[in-house]
Amino acid sequence: MQHARPVSETQRVQAIDVVRGFALLGIFLVNITLFAEPFGTMMHMGPVEGLWNSVVHFGTLVLCTGKFYLLFSLLFGAGFALQRSRAEGPGWAKVYLRRLGFLLLMGFAHAMLLWYGDILFLYAIAGVVLLIFGFVGARAKVLTGIIILAVAGVLSAGFMALTAAGQAEQARQKAAQVQASEAGKADTETGQPAAQAGETVPEAREKQKPAEPFWSTPFGELIWGFKTQQIQQPDNKVWHELERRAYHDGPYSQVFMFRAFTWVMMLVFVLLGFGWTIIAMFFIGAGLAGSGFFGTDRSSLHRRLMALGLVVGLPLVGASVYLMSGSKDGPGVVLRMGVAALMGAVGAPLMTMGYLSLWTWLTNHGRVAWLTSRLAATGRMALTNYLSQTVVCTTVFYYYGGGLFGETSHVERLGLVALVYGLQVFVVSPLWMARFRYGPMEWLWRSVTYWRLEPLARA
Repeated sequence: MQHARPVSETQRVQAIDVVRGFALLGIFLVNITLFAEPFGTMMHMGPVEGLWNSVVHFGTLVLCTGKFYLLFSLLFGAGFALQRSRAEGPGWAKVYLRRLGFLLLMGFAHAMLLWYGDILFLYAIAGVVLLIFGFVGARAKVLTGIIILAVAGVLSAGFMALTAAGQAEQARQKAAQVQASEAGKADTETGQPAAQAGETVPEAREKQKPAEPFWSTPFGELIWGFKTQQIQQPDNKVWHELERRAYHDGPYSQVFMFRAFTWVMMLVFVLLGFGWTIIAMFFIGAGLAGSGFFGTDRSSLHRRLMALGLVVGLPLVGASVYLMSGSKDGPGVVLRMGVAALMGAVGAPLMTMGYLSLWTWLTNHGRVAWLTSRLAATGRMALTNYLSQTVVCTTVFYYYGGGLFGETSHVERLGLVALVYGLQVFVVSPLWMARFRYGPMEWLWRSVTYWRLEPLARA
């Protein structure tokens, strides 16, 4: 373990830093909705009000959603392979486990104290899987990742089809309940008490709510909604309003409970869904790095992957978004949603590889060097920039800051992304990295990983 050390600046692969800096933009464009709107808003893929809001909404769905967490995952795997190849001595695995352990704690604190959409916690867990199977060859890693992606894609399509079938059935039951309530009948399907004359079923349910103050808080009403089956999924309008009240009005206890509840839901969703794609991209990234993908002699491969992402990946994703943005009921909805999910599962990784190859090719050939040099500085302190985006946005949107939760449009949020990311790329990151070896959080991470204070300031 005495031989374990961070890589020197001359050993870094600039293309990886550049791609990581670019990926921060795509991640931010997706995350901004979760910062500013209720959690269930992410499930809305239909039209939105206003032409420019629609352009931003659908542009984000096609170009960003589901691509950049794949790209970040791939880069994480690539970083693992490069660190492993440069390790000296038998103690490297213990050092890397300490690295993952600190990432796990950092992710937990991020999720509990700031924002439920944290990805660091998941990366730490998935990183253990990569560490266990890290001994396999580069080609085997890539093949393993592709197989996992294929299986996850098929399962995703099946899950989406089942979800569509369930939503159609819920719509039918809701229509029946409304009809029954209008006739003053009991809600027999959910076992709720009968409404009195002139009283709706929701009003009858409300009368049964306990008198304790907790049940009148937004989180208490959310739990009551689950108990009475008024709320079943995050895209429920009642859930949206309760979440908006909590984040917009406070207090912190309500924000914390909503955040913890949502985070646990996300963990369950990850285990059943896209968590497997994270592991798959870890393997693919490690395999690509081990095979010399980022070298200047792989330009022909980079061009082919760019073309594949543009010609095949982009149309598939566009068609997937179009199909998913349609009506959630009607004939053929189950087949339509299943096909859409499968097209997205194929198209998104292809677009991810296109993004990766584009910026690798630009970096290796010295194109737009004025931009890639700044992106490299941004990528070298990606953890700091990622957490900074959370701090800024929660301050802007939550009750203890600007209190704008649920009150901004897609265009307005795009303006905030442009402002914050622009400052990170063109001002903060270059100035910081000109004076220091690491970003603040990167320095802390490395110091804990190697169990010694790493030098921070440049000589």
